[in-house]
Amino acid sequence: DAAGNVINDPWPTAFASSGFDLDGVGVINSTNTSIKNLSGVQELLVYPNPVSTSFSIKLKEEVKLIQVFNLSGVLVKESRVPNDIDVSALNTGVYIMKTMTINDVYVQKFTVTDE
Repeated sequence: DAAGNVINDPWPTAFASSGFDLDGVGVINSTNTSIKNLSGVQELLVYPNPVSTSFSIKLKEEVKLIQVFNLSGVLVKESRVPNDIDVSALNTGVYIMKTMTINDVYVQKFTVTDE
């Protein structure tokens, strides 16, 4: 390798530059790239869920912006008011809601139904 350590190739090939077969992978360093989960899911309440026409959210902090994304990551709805968010124009399916406050970002999924 680049540090001069010997690499043991248990199945060498007849080709000079073909590399080696890998039997296992070890993680040496890892970084958490997920969104911070603050004190549990109970801080953000989405109701009703599933929803057919509109929903509201309850959060201890003041909501600055609510964005709704489909599962392809396309922004389909935006609101600054946490009550009666109209989703009647959305197709049935699962959506991701991103709720932003001054200090934090919360992510919650919800389902739109036709009932």
